Amino acid sequence: MVIPLRVTFEYAPTAISYDPKEKQIYWTDDYGNIYRSFLNNGTQEAVVRGLSSPMGIDVDVIGRNVYFADSNDNNIRVASLDGSYQAVLVDVQSPQSIVLDSVDG
Repeated sequence: MVIPLRVTFEYAPTAISYDPKEKQIYWTDDYGNIYRSFLNNGTQEAVVRGLSSPMGIDVDVIGRNVYFADSNDNNIRVASLDGSYQAVLVDVQSPQSIVLDSVDG
């Protein structure tokens, strides 16, 4: 069964992740932003703005955070799901993608 997304992407997404608990998708774009949108109604909001070059993204469904790679700033970061808290976790040269193991850490 195919369920169409009710999300309009203003800019082409670079990476997408899904939060099954809240039924939201999160994505990065080429303009330095991270957005989220509810699947049921397409309501979207910017979570983080002004990043250098956000690439890979993944939602931690247990810890309730979003992790993302910022390629130009050469680091991997974490933010609360609403973007209110952010921190650099590790510096790494040109990270592109990120995958979490929420079950085993």
